[in-house]
Amino acid sequence: IVYGSLNVSMRLVFGRPDPPTASTASVIQGWFAVLSFLPLLKWQNYGLLLNNNRRTKQQKQQFWWFALELALYYFATQALINISLVATPGARASFLVQMSVVFTPIVSAVLFGNKINRQVWIACFVALVGLFVLNGTDNNYNSLISLSLTWGDWCCLAAALLWSCYICRLSAWGDNFDEITLQFCKNLIMAVLYTLWMLVSFFCQQYVYLSSSTSSSTNDDSGTSLWKGWRDPVGWLILFYTALGPCTIADICQQKAQASVPAAETNVILSLEPVFTTILGLLILGESPSLQELGGGLLIMIASILA
Repeated sequence: IVYGSLNVSMRLVFGRPDPPTASTASVIQGWFAVLSFLPLLKWQNYGLLLNNNRRTKQQKQQFWWFALELALYYFATQALINISLVATPGARASFLVQMSVVFTPIVSAVLFGNKINRQVWIACFVALVGLFVLNGTDNNYNSLISLSLTWGDWCCLAAALLWSCYICRLSAWGDNFDEITLQFCKNLIMAVLYTLWMLVSFFCQQYVYLSSSTSSSTNDDSGTSLWKGWRDPVGWLILFYTALGPCTIADICQQKAQASVPAAETNVILSLEPVFTTILGLLILGESPSLQELGGGLLIMIASILA
């Protein structure tokens, strides 16, 4: 349920007057998530560094490398989703990201040599059919073959693949480390990565804006503003919720659950996310999915169960 509210919340942010850029929203969300972990760390008597003198130097290095790996997967996944939500409705994005349920067994086989049975291939086929139905327009065969995917849809599919990598790695190693400490370190690294992304994006945006501007003076800073409407308190509250809920509480619960639940089964359970996203999107945003989108999403959900 909490994960299902993330896309809707980000759509609310991007729908506000003078919204932040995707990179700026990610930075604020990332550092809010770090701050949200501090009470949990204090409550469990953890510091910023591990109080684990019993661990060897090699084990500590493994911890930090694993936290970095998870952060890179999660950073890329969430960045792609945030970018896609600028143009893609929340429910549609959630259905497309659920392709990770099909990607997960394949990634697991590639990384860990697990055998892929026939049922998984059937699930892949059903999911691909769902993707055709979800994106086919009018009865145009050529559009159907090309899937009519927008750039936002491609970002969602790339995010699905990276999310599968994240789940597989978390299932393989997550139970070796404390979930609060690991997720805090992961979010700290992610916040730094988000900040670097925002700075690079800002300087590139500024360079393009200045290069294309005329010699006449102008007071319009829309081309270089990271968040022109930064005084909007509602936007800040929504971003804080996304950090506290989906990026803190939900992440901790997921790692704790994956200590005993396999990656494929975890993703099947998480495939319920679009259901809650669609309901919340309808109630909060008024985004009513078409019958075609519901049909395609239903096929992807069936593929999730088969996988």
